[in-house]
Amino acid sequence: MNNENKKTILLVEDEVILAMAEKKNLEEYGYTVITANTGDEAIEVAKATPGIDLILMDIDLGKGIDGTQAAEIILKNHNIPLLFVSSHTEPEIVGKTEKITSYGYVVKSSSFTVFDASIKMAFKLFEANEKTAKSEEIFFAAFLTSPYAITITSPEDGRFINVNDAFFSISGYTRDEALMNSSISLDLWVNGEDRNRVVQELMSGNKVAGQEFLFKKKTGEIITGLFSASFITIENRRFILSSINDITGRKKAEVALQATNSRFRSFIEQSPVSIGVWELDGTCVYANQKFLEAIGLQGIEELVGRPAFELFSPQYREESKERTRRRLQGLPVPNEYEAALLHKDGTEFPVHLAVAPIKLTDKTVSISFLTDLTVRKQVEEQLQKANEELKQTNEEFEAANEELLCSNEEILSREEALLKSSERYQYLIDHFDTGVVVHAPDTSIKICNRKASKLLGLCEDQGKGKIAADPHWKFISEKNLPLQLEEYPVIQIADSKKPIKNQVLGISRPASNDIVWVLVNGSPVLDNNGEISEILISFMDITDRKQAEYTLRESESRLKFSQQVAHVGHWTWDTVTNRITWSDEMKRIFGLDPAGFDGDLNKVIARAIHPDDREKVNQSNAAVLTVQKPVP
Repeated sequence: MNNENKKTILLVEDEVILAMAEKKNLEEYGYTVITANTGDEAIEVAKATPGIDLILMDIDLGKGIDGTQAAEIILKNHNIPLLFVSSHTEPEIVGKTEKITSYGYVVKSSSFTVFDASIKMAFKLFEANEKTAKSEEIFFAAFLTSPYAITITSPEDGRFINVNDAFFSISGYTRDEALMNSSISLDLWVNGEDRNRVVQELMSGNKVAGQEFLFKKKTGEIITGLFSASFITIENRRFILSSINDITGRKKAEVALQATNSRFRSFIEQSPVSIGVWELDGTCVYANQKFLEAIGLQGIEELVGRPAFELFSPQYREESKERTRRRLQGLPVPNEYEAALLHKDGTEFPVHLAVAPIKLTDKTVSISFLTDLTVRKQVEEQLQKANEELKQTNEEFEAANEELLCSNEEILSREEALLKSSERYQYLIDHFDTGVVVHAPDTSIKICNRKASKLLGLCEDQGKGKIAADPHWKFISEKNLPLQLEEYPVIQIADSKKPIKNQVLGISRPASNDIVWVLVNGSPVLDNNGEISEILISFMDITDRKQAEYTLRESESRLKFSQQVAHVGHWTWDTVTNRITWSDEMKRIFGLDPAGFDGDLNKVIARAIHPDDREKVNQSNAAVLTVQKPVP
C-alpha cells in the first residue's frame, strides 16, 4: 500500500499483548495504527485525532463502558466506518451491535487474511454509502428547490408521499393538504383518464417526458402543465416521481402570437400596397397579390425561393447584391431608394422601394413596400413636355415672353412641390404609410393607426369607439357629392359580407378646412359561423395624384391660352397616313370649320395654300421626308 493511500486505523483492545500483536500485523499490511485500551480512551482519541479512516472496536473492554457504548458515542460526532471485533459469537453479544451503524463483525479467531479482507470490505461499503448519501442529498436539494412542482405518489391510488414547495405555488395546495390526500381525491387531473394512461405507460417500462396535460388548481382554475414522470424505488417499494411545469402563460402567449400573425398576414393581403417579405440573404419568403400583379406573376410559387436581385433590371442588380451583402454583415443599408424592376414580359418599370427589418416569431426578415412610379414618371414627362412647348412659344413670340415665363416658373414650382409632398410608405401598423382601421361588427372603431387618424382629421386615439353613423364623418364621392351612409365602405362590407376594392372617396376635414382623397380597400373577417368578427379597412392617400392630374390639365389649358394670345397655331403630320392634326388656333387663322376638318393633307393644301405656292409646299414636304430634318 503506497503512502498516498495509507489508511489510519484506531484499534480499541483492552488486552495489551493482543493489541500489540494486532497492531504489528496491521502495520505489516500497510496500515497506520493508533491504539486505545478502554472505551473512554477511544472516545478521546477519536475526538483529538483527525484523519482516522476506520475503527476496530472490541466489544468486551473490561471495566468501564463496553465497545458498543463507546461506538455509539463516537458515531454521534464522527462519520467513520466501524468494524466490531470480538471472541464472542453468542447471539446476545452479537445482537448488541445491530442498533449501531457498523460495517461488519469479525471473530478474533479468524485468520488475518480474513481480518484484512473484512477491513477492505468495510472501506468499500463505507465509500458506497457515502456516494449514496451524497446522491440522496443532491436529489433532495433538487427536489426542494426545483421551480417545477415535483411530487412522489403511489401508483395504485395517487396518494402523495412528498411534494416540494413549487407544488404549492402551482397548485395552491399546502404540503400538509397534499400529504393527507391523493391526486385523485384533490381532483388534480382535469381528465382522470390522463393519469391512468401515464400509470399504464410507466407500468409498461416506458418513461413519460414532456407531455402536455390539463390540471385543476385549488381555486378551480385550469392550467396547462408540461408533465414528466418515472418510477423510483424507496425502501423496496415503487413510487412515481413526477414534475409539472406550468406553461399556461406560454400557451396563452402562443395563442396571442398566432392571432397577431393572422392579423399581420390579413393586413398584408388586404393592403393596397405591394408588399414582399425576404430572408436577410435576399431570398423571397412571401409576397401579397399586389406585389405579384406589379411584376406580372400569377402565383406565389413563381416568386418564393428566388433571390431579390433577379427582379431588378440588369443595371441595378449589382446594387441589389451589395445591399444584401451589407445586410448580412450588419452594415448600414439604405431604407428607401428608387430603381427599375423587370416585368414578367421583359419590360422595365420604375419603382420606389422602402425596406426595413422586422422581427417574426423565430427570425428576422426584411419587409419591402413597392410603389410603381410609372404614372408619376408619365405625369412628370407630360409636365416637362408642356413646359418645353411653353418655352418654345416664348422664344418665338418675344412680346408674350414675360407672361409665359412666369407661367412656366409657376408650373415648375408646382412640380417641385408635388415631388416634395410625395408620401413615403411606412411599415405595417406603426410603419405603414397607409391608413388602417379595424371595425367591430357594429362598425365601431377598435384600431386606428396614426396614418388613419391623420387622414381622418383626428387625434391618435380620438377615433376609437366611433361608429359609421357618427356625425363627425364627412365623406364625398368622386363627383364631389356627399356620400350617403349606405355608400360608406364599412357599411357596404357589413351589409354584403364581401370585400370592396379601389373605392375612391374624399374626406372632408373641418378642422383643417381641406379635403383628402383616398383609395379604399376593405375586407370582412368571418368567424367559424360565417359571421363578421372584424372589418379591416385600409386607405391610401391619393391627394397628390389628384393634384398632379389637376396640374396637367392646367398646363394644357395654359398652352392653349398662350397660343390664342400670340395668334400662333401648331400642327403635326403623320407621314404614314398622310393626315395632319391642327390646333384650334390654326383652324381659326385659316378660317376652317373644325367640324368639317378631316385632316387629309392634300385637301388642306388645296383649301388653305395659294395655287402659286402649292408646288413649293409639296417640294418642302418631300425634302423633309428625304433629309429628315427641318427645311425652311
